[in-house]
Amino acid sequence: MTVDLAAVWSFLVSIWTELLIVLIVIGLRVVGVDFYPKLLLAFDWTRTVLRRGVGRQRLILYTDVDDAGTTRINLTEALSDVLGPHRISVIGLRNPEEILRYHLHPAQTRGVAILLTDVTMLSTNRRIRQKIQTKLLRYAQNGGMLMLGHDTLYRRSRNHLLQNLAGGSLEEFRPIAEPDNGTPRPGVQYRLNRAAAGELGGEFAELFEELPENPLLDDGEYVTGTWNEDVLWLYTTEKPLDDGSTITIPTLTYRPAGRGAVCWLHSGDHKANGGPLPISKPDENFLAILRALLLYARPRHGWRAKRLAKQRQAQEEQTAR
Repeated sequence: MTVDLAAVWSFLVSIWTELLIVLIVIGLRVVGVDFYPKLLLAFDWTRTVLRRGVGRQRLILYTDVDDAGTTRINLTEALSDVLGPHRISVIGLRNPEEILRYHLHPAQTRGVAILLTDVTMLSTNRRIRQKIQTKLLRYAQNGGMLMLGHDTLYRRSRNHLLQNLAGGSLEEFRPIAEPDNGTPRPGVQYRLNRAAAGELGGEFAELFEELPENPLLDDGEYVTGTWNEDVLWLYTTEKPLDDGSTITIPTLTYRPAGRGAVCWLHSGDHKANGGPLPISKPDENFLAILRALLLYARPRHGWRAKRLAKQRQAQEEQTAR
């Protein structure tokens, strides 16, 4: 069998452009440059511009409950029903690395919720895990609303950048025991901290009007950790101790982050027989908390914020007379 080298060369010449592109892409991949994520980002940036033009926003959501995506679908649909009237759509991610495919601009991404329930790392690859955290950090500091659930701040999840951003680190978990008489397990009684409203100021009055007063959520356990002094506790609960006494711990924290904010939600203990009820059910109070945070907890900025500040100042001066 003979090979017609002239024919082979003619064929290669005819597709030289395609071959050159393939060789360039392979070469870039070898040195660590991947065009595919950048292509997805460019596509999402274009979509961001179009969605912003028609006034729609989105919530990007990830939960690690391992039930073939049922909890993700249930929570996405429930939040879509709650947020739909506010022109906010919900995107449920299958894994946290998908965050890197999205252009997180606060004007179009109303919020990002990372609800880890079972000590799941954002990525087993340290470099990618750091990249995801950096993207979330910049999003919050540029004016976004970042909501971190349960184990996201646990030390074994290795999210050090997010811990520093939220101003806290979780260290201990106390499970709530199942009653022996067959009655339902008691939930965690949340108490709205009205004192935090004074610290945040009148700009956040709507937030405390919309947050449920004293919801009861089936969290499965009490979570304690170390918090910075500048972290506000929007909800608290009384954690029982072995000696019969109790201590006050936060169940929803809030911390300004540049032009944006970051919150931590206590709810979300993974159970042996399925996901946490506030997320997998999902609970109406839990949905109401997420809705209130998305709509009213992000600091306002720009000309609208200045106008609202002037209105509040005028109202305060009129009240003082």
